[in-house]
Amino acid sequence: MSGMASACALGMAVMLAPMQGHAGNVGYFKDGSCSLSGDYAARITAAGHTPVAIGSLDAASLAPLDGLVAVQGCNGSAFQATNAAVNDAVAGGMALFLEIQDIPAGSGVTLQLPGIAALPVTDGCSLDASLAAGSPIANGPGGTVANANLDNPVLCSLTSWVNSSALPSGGTPLLVDATDPAKVGAFGYVHGNGRVVFSMDQFMYTMTGGGFHGAAPIAGSDAYITNTIAWLVPSTPAVTCTSQGYTGTQLTWCQNICEKGYTGATLNMWIRRWLGRWHDLPYCANTTPPPPPQGD
Repeated sequence: MSGMASACALGMAVMLAPMQGHAGNVGYFKDGSCSLSGDYAARITAAGHTPVAIGSLDAASLAPLDGLVAVQGCNGSAFQATNAAVNDAVAGGMALFLEIQDIPAGSGVTLQLPGIAALPVTDGCSLDASLAAGSPIANGPGGTVANANLDNPVLCSLTSWVNSSALPSGGTPLLVDATDPAKVGAFGYVHGNGRVVFSMDQFMYTMTGGGFHGAAPIAGSDAYITNTIAWLVPSTPAVTCTSQGYTGTQLTWCQNICEKGYTGATLNMWIRRWLGRWHDLPYCANTTPPPPPQGD
């Protein structure tokens, strides 16, 4: 068979498999029986990911996840220590958004987090939170987080804080007390192959679906939680003919093969034309030919 005939035969057999943007599986776990915390599934969806309800923080439950939102409220145990399964999952690449509304009172309390044996935390209440300078969650799929939309006079925006000097190496402050930016109420850091955000707040109550959303809403709650999830678990952009760098005729023909929805004779015609000019197939083409018909 000639080279061109072979290419045409291959072109006729090409199975097209367009690549889509990757939406991660992000679990959400609520510690305690509190019914006042908001709708985290909606925030995960708004961040571009697939929400997965998690009933237990064990290795089997965490294994399929790209990220986890773990929330403590009401009668929760305050997550004074993440367990070994969570620590191992983060080290292996899972992102963790740990949001708590209470720690035991005192200024000398230490919490154990992934990669941090003892983090000194001060219990308190700040009604005036601000974005840290250069905070990466100021904008995102949830909208804009601004100093003006983080507070109300009823609930604490920040419920505790860590002194900036005690942050882990490379830690990124996200939210701080407006009157004393050294008091860091939320920060991110890297552990192994994963990333962690630790946030001490009451936004779980003031976000959409939260028990205080109607009576004492904090407008930035939804934006803060959504943007934080999106920052922790970025979506993989969809692969397209344009993103692959094709231009001119090659861009048009790639779009005809991969993105116009052509089938049958029309699709095969464009594949033959492509193979007649270029040796590499476009991104959406699987070049594995089907098995020969029985009897050949």
